[in-house]
Amino acid sequence: MIRIQLLFAALLLFKWTIFSTVPPVRIHVPLSDLDVVQAKHPKAVLLGAEEYQRIKSAVKNSPNLASPHAAALQLANYTANFTENQLRLSGQLEFVSLSDEAIDLILPFQGIGFDRLHLDGNAAPLWLGDKGRLNIRLPGPGVHKIDVVGTVPLRDTPGGGTQFSLGLPGAVAGKLVLKLPGHQEIKTNAPVLRSEFDPTADSSTIELAIGGHENIQALLLGNGRREDQRAILIGNSAVTVSLDAAGQVLDAAYTLQVLRKGVRKFVFLLEADWTVTEVTSPDLVRWSTHQIADGVQEIEVELRSSATGTKSLRFKAHASPAELDWSGPRLLLKDADFQRGHLMVDPGLAQTFRAEK
Repeated sequence: MIRIQLLFAALLLFKWTIFSTVPPVRIHVPLSDLDVVQAKHPKAVLLGAEEYQRIKSAVKNSPNLASPHAAALQLANYTANFTENQLRLSGQLEFVSLSDEAIDLILPFQGIGFDRLHLDGNAAPLWLGDKGRLNIRLPGPGVHKIDVVGTVPLRDTPGGGTQFSLGLPGAVAGKLVLKLPGHQEIKTNAPVLRSEFDPTADSSTIELAIGGHENIQALLLGNGRREDQRAILIGNSAVTVSLDAAGQVLDAAYTLQVLRKGVRKFVFLLEADWTVTEVTSPDLVRWSTHQIADGVQEIEVELRSSATGTKSLRFKAHASPAELDWSGPRLLLKDADFQRGHLMVDPGLAQTFRAEK
């Protein structure tokens, strides 16, 4: 019995010795297959043991470095007013310095010609750094206010709009309020918080959220560049009416000349007996109809471009079958300075007409 126990103990000792001496498993990845490993773990960094120890020792032996100076732009509000062919920009920025010492910051303004730039109510210490970028020095910890006044140029686009772009320091929160003459709409890469038109003052107010946006691109569409001038509208229509037992069908082509000032929205008048089924134009955005007094309906047409020049529109409508006392439709442009029209009637084979003035 004692011999069996000794033999069992010897076997256990022999087994433990064998497994304790097995070297750890190592996987060698060929250099040609290294890209496969990195594809699965793109943030992995593979170093040899000697290189790793060298870098680790260098870090331990390096002197302690000071923490980087930091400042945050917590708020930025701007107001831009239309003057001549430019925007008059004014704004206030609030920086919070987290450093006990003076720090230098880059103000990445672009597309703005400055007339004044003050720091905490005094002339700001400014200079141009690398690549001509504007630099400013904040004197110490706490909140610092920077006041700016300048101009932003406006550019007319071939489509009839007005475009501007500007670069601003990235702020946590902020807004840009545009005050423009006339009825203006905006297309921009920044969120639009508010867009209002005041018909009494003939002016528009547009508010943009610029928090997190450093580059603002905007296109203004409207009729406000020359608010002291009224557009001249000249129209010419060619209307065809087909009559049969099923009803009346209208097909009208309207050519419009817009002079002196661009317009995007037009109002046409047509008898309420007609149901408008289609309005088309190469520059059409939307159209709608609503009836007004005296049996007349208004057709509101909005185009994409407010450029002056020639506009072409086409209208289609239908009505109930004509009665014996029939009068032709009148498609008129509201507020036109001059317009004329041509009416062609196709009575079909079963009807004859006598024209009366």
